[in-house]
Amino acid sequence: MALHIINHPRSTHTAIDDCLAIARKGDVLLLIEDGVLSAQSLHFKNENKLKVFALKEDLLRRDILNNINKDINIVDYSGFVELCVLNNPTVSWF
Repeated sequence: MALHIINHPRSTHTAIDDCLAIARKGDVLLLIEDGVLSAQSLHFKNENKLKVFALKEDLLRRDILNNINKDINIVDYSGFVELCVLNNPTVSWF
């Protein structure tokens, strides 16, 4: 399973759409930095059934922790590292 890391919001970048176009069932999507802004209204067809995570520290920094899509899982830095260890390869969409 691949880990896809996205740091740009959907409103200004095509990274999420590009990622979803090639992601496979079982892959993991992690939103970091400004990418967590997409967690507020993550309206994409998750036909590949990706598990989606957002970095808690970045959600807090942007004051949106309590306003994210209910299907988004929240991880801290330890969880970020665990996702990197458990999923191979890691693809950064920067």
